[in-house]
Amino acid sequence: QVIVAQLTLFFFHAEDLLGHKPDVLRRLQLNVATGQPCGDPVLDWYARELTPRLWSVFDPLVANMIVVACYDFINGIGIEQLTECASVHPQAPNFPDWLRFKTGLSPMYSLLALARASDLKLPTGGLANYVQVIADVITFTNIVNDVISFYKELLAGEKANYVQMRAQKDKVDVLAALRTLADEGIRIRDRVLATLADEPEYLANFDAYAKGITHFHTSSPRYRLCELFGKP
Repeated sequence: QVIVAQLTLFFFHAEDLLGHKPDVLRRLQLNVATGQPCGDPVLDWYARELTPRLWSVFDPLVANMIVVACYDFINGIGIEQLTECASVHPQAPNFPDWLRFKTGLSPMYSLLALARASDLKLPTGGLANYVQVIADVITFTNIVNDVISFYKELLAGEKANYVQMRAQKDKVDVLAALRTLADEGIRIRDRVLATLADEPEYLANFDAYAKGITHFHTSSPRYRLCELFGKP
């Protein structure tokens, strides 16, 4: 739980950092690879202290994938900034999903949500017990964020979010795209629960995660939903 909280705080900082220090983020992987200072104290803490700790908590494959997902996020928000005024080309229908995969941190959170502290004692590190649902948990995580953050992004005048791009791709209005996305999220949640029916501990992990991530988004002032529904 501490690692999840620390990673979340780091990525909020990284997203905010993009606005005034974009070059620092673009050079992060180079600076880490060459052992150079990262140009920001929080980035230095992430690279030198937080990241190495992952291998003491998770199976090596899981830790590897978490780190790759972290760097994908850094690259993704940089790409998102470059394309914020661009429309989705009719012949590039997979672009929104590709970009969303990078910017959502969902590959990281799906692993953090499903893994157990005792997994390191298992021969496969536990990964074999839930590996087939990772793709769906990734998509579910993205959908929760996209649906719940849409109001905040609408007020900010953002046009490069996934809901807007999905509406362009499907040639429907934004509210129709939002509804379709929400319905997809419900179906995916049910599918994950069905797949994990024979793995009760991992099923319980996902169920708690699904409820927790929804509560996190709906209760955080960052997403401004209290303006629509009042304080939780």
